[in-house]
Amino acid sequence: MTQGAVSRQIKLLEEELGELLFHRDGPRLTLTPAGQEYRLVVVDALRIIRQGTARLRQRDDSLKLTLSVLPSFASRWLVSRFEAFQVLNPDLKIWLGTSYEKVDFSQPGDVDVAIRFGRGIWPEAHVETLVEEQLSPVCAPEFAERMVEPRDLLEFKLLCEEPPWDEWHRWLSAEALGGSADMPAYSSDFSVLLQAATEGQGIALGRDLLVADDLNAGRLVRPFARGIRSDYHYYFVCSPGRIDAPEIQTFLAWLRGEMQETVRQTWATGT
Repeated sequence: MTQGAVSRQIKLLEEELGELLFHRDGPRLTLTPAGQEYRLVVVDALRIIRQGTARLRQRDDSLKLTLSVLPSFASRWLVSRFEAFQVLNPDLKIWLGTSYEKVDFSQPGDVDVAIRFGRGIWPEAHVETLVEEQLSPVCAPEFAERMVEPRDLLEFKLLCEEPPWDEWHRWLSAEALGGSADMPAYSSDFSVLLQAATEGQGIALGRDLLVADDLNAGRLVRPFARGIRSDYHYYFVCSPGRIDAPEIQTFLAWLRGEMQETVRQTWATGT
């Protein structure tokens, strides 16, 4: 609707109610006391409509799950494995969305399940750890050929995430190299770090899941197969009232199994 059309609807509503809902000061509008009182009623009415709509969608789309995941997780791991899930579960359709935003499961919405990264603190939601990863340096193959021991890493640029996510200092400390390198943040996007590493721009500290496909394809290698346990993990997050839904349990079981197998294979190959 145009601004003029909205103004006409407000004027008609005020005439019907016999009350002014807005104070008008040129182009600026502020609610009158009557408008503030009526706003509370309208907000509550819209909430009821939203809840009813969500229930109808849930009934009509009982074999559909809408996921919200991080962009790097989707592109680096999940998308390439979706087809395998659909072959096993042809009647359960997945709608995938990417976002960094927090999902509020206390309100009806369009997201059934979220996969988030952090320390697992999401009040008022059901939260489960999916997998515990290790961190290890990864780089282009030609870089690895020039390294003999962990200290050799310091001859190269270390590609770092923004705080608090970066854990390079922890890995270096585990190798008795703590404080030996100047490590300015390179990017807040982990996919950017991995892309830079594959192009020979430096060395990234790889998380098991997101480097698995690059390791298997030979785009990245581990110069030293020495990992540390990450302080951050991937979590399965959904409404507490829906965790027992069959479609959610089906997806959760597959997801956890695939993630754990990816981690196991990544270290079993020794790459």
